[in-house]
Amino acid sequence: MNTKKIPRQDKVLKSGLWPALLLVAALLMSCVMPKAQNELLVMSYNVQNLFDDRLDGTEYREYDPGKGHWTGEDYQAKLEALVRVLRSVSTQEPDILALQEVENSRALIDLLKTGGFNYPWKVMVPAPASAVNTALLSRLPVKRVHVHHLSLFDGQAVRPVVEVEIQAGQGLLVVFVNHWKSKSGGQELTEPSRMEAAAIITRRLAYWQGADPLADILVLGDFNEQGFDRFPDDVSFHQAILHETSLFAAKDGFQGLLTTGCLGSPLFQIQQSLFDPYYEAPEKNPGSYVFRGQWLAYDKILMNQGLFNNQGLSYIKDSFHVHKNEFLLSQKGFPLGWRNSSASGFSDHLPVIARFYLESDGD
Repeated sequence: MNTKKIPRQDKVLKSGLWPALLLVAALLMSCVMPKAQNELLVMSYNVQNLFDDRLDGTEYREYDPGKGHWTGEDYQAKLEALVRVLRSVSTQEPDILALQEVENSRALIDLLKTGGFNYPWKVMVPAPASAVNTALLSRLPVKRVHVHHLSLFDGQAVRPVVEVEIQAGQGLLVVFVNHWKSKSGGQELTEPSRMEAAAIITRRLAYWQGADPLADILVLGDFNEQGFDRFPDDVSFHQAILHETSLFAAKDGFQGLLTTGCLGSPLFQIQQSLFDPYYEAPEKNPGSYVFRGQWLAYDKILMNQGLFNNQGLSYIKDSFHVHKNEFLLSQKGFPLGWRNSSASGFSDHLPVIARFYLESDGD
């Protein structure tokens, strides 16, 4: 396989825009077709600490192979568990797959080899001294990658926002891959980091939509933020508000959402111009992660208005869902997270999936 550097973009920002390496860009002359004609499947999944079995010095203590806590057998069991999850989603791998909590490129490549997955385009931008990172896998050609670094948190690097330009048919799809700072340590203390990430995306949305109001943009990943934290912790109340909003958006194609409430939430900034398909989820508990017995909608696939105009790439209504296959759930119905003690389980997050219609040349 060949390695190719992504060309540098003309400077459109004063700061925060960095070229990155596309780790693998093979089959440059071929176009990998979607699994179904004119349809693309997009998936985001926090895989919960996919560490390899080599000592790098940045591992969490429980994944340190030098201390005997994490063996090659454990690593292989984790890879096979994740492959089972990915295989259960579709007969063929998602066309665009965002992963969170992958240690490094070796762990990413080992996952693909274990599953026999075919992704000619692989993007990974490690954060310096970070234990886990994000990755984007695509069966469609990646044209360019930009890395938006965030300020240090307590002296430690924070995972960057990664912006990827993908060729989708005759048009361009811009994908933002996120894994925002968690609330560990307290919501107020960590919120500035999430606000900074939201501000980066807001600025880039303004750039892209200023250049083309109908640009196709996806913002996905693990946000560690629901977007409606000011509301009471009452799922039925959330659902009543969100469902009503989604019907409004569906009727008119697209409208700004969350126009009431959530003013203190980092996600509110970008959700004023992005659609969160959790709003149309029919289930009572439309989350992908559980904390203290409560479902939380941290894992998202957010969409801009360009994905609702029936041109280029368009969202297939009601296709978004949290992948809650029975084998992924505990007896309580919660995500069956990975357990080092028994080398079993999967992840404490569930995958989120959405489908899109890609306009063909003849349409």
